[in-house]
Amino acid sequence: MVSFVLVCCACLLLLPLALVLARTCLLVIIVITQSMAPTLEAGDRVLVLRKFLVPRLRKGQIVILTLPHKTERNSKSSRPLFYIKRIAALGGETFEDEHTDVNRRIIDTQSDQRQHIWHIPPGFLFVCGDNQNGSIDSRTWGPLPTKSVQDIVLLKLAHEAPVLPITPLPRRSPPGQPAPVFSAPSLSGETLTLHHYRGQKVLLLFIAAHKVCRTYLPLYLSQLTNAVATGLTIVCVSADELARTRAFSEELHLTVPVLVAPREQNAFLDDYRVSGTPAYYLLDEQGTVLAAGSPSEHDRSWQKLLLHEQAEQLQQDDSAC
Repeated sequence: MVSFVLVCCACLLLLPLALVLARTCLLVIIVITQSMAPTLEAGDRVLVLRKFLVPRLRKGQIVILTLPHKTERNSKSSRPLFYIKRIAALGGETFEDEHTDVNRRIIDTQSDQRQHIWHIPPGFLFVCGDNQNGSIDSRTWGPLPTKSVQDIVLLKLAHEAPVLPITPLPRRSPPGQPAPVFSAPSLSGETLTLHHYRGQKVLLLFIAAHKVCRTYLPLYLSQLTNAVATGLTIVCVSADELARTRAFSEELHLTVPVLVAPREQNAFLDDYRVSGTPAYYLLDEQGTVLAAGSPSEHDRSWQKLLLHEQAEQLQQDDSAC
């Protein structure tokens, strides 16, 4: 009996320590892009183990990683971006890209654009997204130091995220600065540019055909109905190719303009530093950035936008009375 009591006391004493260790070593991360589709979709949750607990990395593992500072040459944010990719090759191995796309834009690399074979040096690894035609990875960055890996994905959790994930959006053009120029085709076939919207207050909504946008985009548009009535122009910018964007637009019965700007064909998302969707930029009539971030309850600028537009509509309603 005494032994049983001692065991119970020991368990009670060790339980808080076990909880602290679990919170330190294990994390739940929400996927916000389609680069690992179909294995992992935007909105999926994964359980990850901190890298310092894993003695060796293995080919085929899905990992969370950051990029060396010199690779993220356009980022002015002190907060690193996190990417989820699969290890395709380790140091001492050779990787051959069987999905080389002649339209792939090489970003910040001295590699020849025609390069499709890489010899991975010791202490480095090569990572790719499972969605090879929609992933920016080592085929653009080149081999990465193994220390870039922060976490190892253990498993995909069964239930979807209960709340909208926060999209990391390092602001290349902070509020008060001119928005980057852009040019992209619309679903109607017309090529639209930033100059086209000069003189209009514009909300750029960056989207993609995944379940997070499928769930929340209709909500965003319904929340902004009054804003549109008072002069706000909403433009959706799709990160997907034309056929997928058209199907998604028809599925949701979108009536706002939709621009098609997949990363491998257009610099739109990279110039606006959009790493995941959904995201937004609010521009004034002169093309100056007023706000940028993730359209969610966690984003104060987004909530201020909704409150401001609702207040303007209430004022108009009072005047009409």
